[in-house]
This record gives sequence, C-alpha cells and structure tokens, in this order.
Amino acid sequence: LMNHRLLPSEEYHRLKEVWPFSVGSPIPDPNFSRVMVAEHNGQIVGYWFAVEVVHVEPVWIHPNYRNGGPTATVLFKGLVDELKSHNLNKLYVFSENEKTEEYLNRLGFCSIPNMRVYYGEV
Repeated sequence: LMNHRLLPSEEYHRLKEVWPFSVGSPIPDPNFSRVMVAEHNGQIVGYWFAVEVVHVEPVWIHPNYRNGGPTATVLFKGLVDELKSHNLNKLYVFSENEKTEEYLNRLGFCSIPNMRVYYGEV
C-alpha cells in the first residue's frame, strides 16, 4: 500500500536514505521548505519539495575587470552582508561552466550531485 503525506520536520532526517541526500547533498531546511513523500512499506520511494530559497544570480562583470581582480569577491561579500542582515543564509547558484564552478567552490559552495547547481551557507 502506497502512502502519500507531508513529511513533518522531525522526520526530515529520513531523507538521508534517498538520492541526492544519500550522497551528501544537503537536505533543505525544514524552516524554509515542505516536502510531500510517497512511502511504500515505511520506505520513502518518492518526494517533491517546495523550497524557499535565495537564488544569487545573475552576476555580470565587464570583461576588462574579470580574472584576478577583487570585483566579484567584493560584490559577493556585500551581497552576503545584506542577506545576513535579513537572516538569510542559505543560497543557491546555477553554473554553466567550469570556471564558475571553480569560483563557487572557492567561495565554499558545494555542488548538488549530477546537477550544475551549487548550494552554500554564509
């Protein structure tokens, strides 16, 4: 028998058993998300999240000011300070190329497995 229900926040830890959370992707914060699950014999066999997120894009820097200058870092730090002042500290970024992914890694973001989506906390 299949059971469908809203997973209560005290059960979010159960999501560590399923992909991508089973391979290290962070589980969305229950304070900012809701998840419907499908269960069969007590095992989660499907889920669908609604997540309130801060998406930090787009970003643009004139080509003459890229590659080694502090512009991106200064912009990011200013944005982070503003977000923190509003108690927002979980961020998502989409990446389209390896150079951006390398930069996001240096900023402390981690990738969600098999996706070009990066997650970070500030």
